[in-house]
Amino acid sequence: MTLWQHRGEYHHAVLTEHITPAAPAATSFLQRLEHGGFSARQGLDMVDQLITREALTLSVNDVYLACAVLFLAMIPLLWLARPPFGNAGGAVGH
Repeated sequence: MTLWQHRGEYHHAVLTEHITPAAPAATSFLQRLEHGGFSARQGLDMVDQLITREALTLSVNDVYLACAVLFLAMIPLLWLARPPFGNAGGAVGH
């Protein structure tokens, strides 16, 4: 399992916790879907698709943040590394 998938599942679980009968935004959205002609099951499927899309977007943000932190942590290694060539003086082949 990749970091992207793992973080996607985490964000999906966290976002799903907010879809309850006590959440006014969730019930309002589901009611509007039902008035638009969707059945209750189709409305919940659509909400699941929206949550999955948002969870994967958040997980991509997490992966990019991890890469940025990794790259920033490697900058000091660049300063400690030796030059790739033995002697930097003079042109080669002259």
